[in-house]
Amino acid sequence: MDIEYQRNARTYQVRKKTLGDPLWERKREYKIVILDVSIFFTLENPWYWLKKYFDVDSISLERVYRKKSFKSEYEAIYRDIISLKDRLRKDPLDIIEEAFKEIPFILCAEEVIRLLNSIGSKVGVVGGAHEIIIKRISSELGLNMDFYDYVRILRDNKGSYHILGGLLYNIDDHVYMKQGLYGRTKLNEIFNTIITAYEVDPKEVMIIARDDFFKDMLERAGMSIVFNPIGEEFVKYVESIGGYIITGHMNDLKNFLENVLVV
Repeated sequence: MDIEYQRNARTYQVRKKTLGDPLWERKREYKIVILDVSIFFTLENPWYWLKKYFDVDSISLERVYRKKSFKSEYEAIYRDIISLKDRLRKDPLDIIEEAFKEIPFILCAEEVIRLLNSIGSKVGVVGGAHEIIIKRISSELGLNMDFYDYVRILRDNKGSYHILGGLLYNIDDHVYMKQGLYGRTKLNEIFNTIITAYEVDPKEVMIIARDDFFKDMLERAGMSIVFNPIGEEFVKYVESIGGYIITGHMNDLKNFLENVLVV
């Protein structure tokens, strides 16, 4: 057992007062590990990368995330596409695809993924990533995903845009899909679908998240981890439910997971 790491880990984590022995002294297996897609990037959310290409201070989607004022964040994507279409040199869909092909992953993300691929749990990514991001996490980082939600933007022959997507999950080599179930505003429904489909108790689930859209999930899961949390209010919430807060680099998250998971 790494005594030095135990000492360091206490600077990252918020201990559950109800626990007896330190968590790392009794490793556990979790049947499901749910990952917030944002943990793989240095940005708060990969969609913010589009501002570089749209050359604007703010996009509708960012205002949606900050104010939580719309029922669906993808209505905001549609508004951005339409409002910017006339002043872009390329089709907006080409720019979106170009942006998501270039957005950089956080350093050492592959290390965490190799660990998660080895634990025998069902592992997946949620949070409403564009399908290009999902494909890159699979192909470039090598994550073996059992489930994920994604969004796809299409243009029809009349020039209208359509926001599509859904939640995909694999059970016994059969892929199921719930269309329309995607995005950060539908995370609670996604969580319920996953635990029902895989027939697990929420306490058998580990969640690694970044922002407060995951609040309901974090409170119900058996292990709640927040990596580089966004916002002081969210930090206080994580502390109040006895979640674990990891700050720093991906290697810090990897070290923590090695001490709490059966590998």
